[in-house]
This record gives sequence, C-alpha cells and structure tokens, in this order.
Amino acid sequence: MSIKTSEKKFTEADVIAFAKFFYKGMRRFGLEKVQRKMAELYISDHGVREGALKEKIFSEISAHYGMSPEAIITSVKRGNVTQAKVIAMLLIHRHLHISQSEIALLFGRGPSLVSRRIKLFNNGTEKISSNKDFISAYEKINLKVNEFIESWKQEK
Repeated sequence: MSIKTSEKKFTEADVIAFAKFFYKGMRRFGLEKVQRKMAELYISDHGVREGALKEKIFSEISAHYGMSPEAIITSVKRGNVTQAKVIAMLLIHRHLHISQSEIALLFGRGPSLVSRRIKLFNNGTEKISSNKDFISAYEKINLKVNEFIESWKQEK
C-alpha cells in the first residue's frame, strides 16, 4: 500500500514510522500542545497569502498589546491576553473565512465559545463590544490588516 502525493510516494512503512514519531511527540509535549500546533499548521496551509495574513493579524495584535504571538494562543484567560485572543478570533473569522471550529482548534477553545464571541461582538450586546479601549484596539488592528490586504490587490 502506498499514498501518492504530487511530490512523493509514501510507503506503508513511512506512514507507520510517522505514526510512531507522532505518538512519541504527543507523549513528550502533551496532547493539547500538539493539537494547537497541528491547528496552526492546518490553518496556515490554506495558502501562502492566508498564512501571511494570519501572521500579520497575530503580529499586529502582538505589537499593540506588547506580547509575543505565542501568548495569544496560550491558555491564559486574563486581562490583555483575553482581549488579544478575542480580537484575533474576530479578525481571523472576518478575513480568513475559516470555520469557527477551526478557529476554536487554533486557540484550544470550544467552538461554542468562538461562536458566542463572534455573535455577541457583531450584535453589540457584549460588555467587551462597548468597551472603548477594546473597540479602539480592534479598529486600529483591523485597519492595518486591511492595508495589508490592499497591498496584495495592488500587486495584481
């Protein structure tokens, strides 16, 4: 049995070796960390521009809040990290058009939380959507992301 891709033909032994290596990685780093990394790879694999856009979203949020991009996808649930996560969820949903389940996987959260955050923000009924600092940060970061997208359009 073999799996054929456009670049390489994998044998059954290759697949078994990969599965063993993957299992060792899960035992070493933990399931949650492996799932987050896989989600990151999956989402960025939708295309070069989509990957670059995701990186731009994370870098702009990181710069605005003075934290590393990795801090945005950690399990911390307090203060600026929470605001940064919500902004990232909203912008990724808005600009990358990926499912809420995929966004949840990226952040290690449940799809219902992502869905609730998006709905409450869009409806303007959540406290955070009326928070002037949050709205200001969201608009500034979204403006920079939109400028990044416009630069792609001008390249064509």
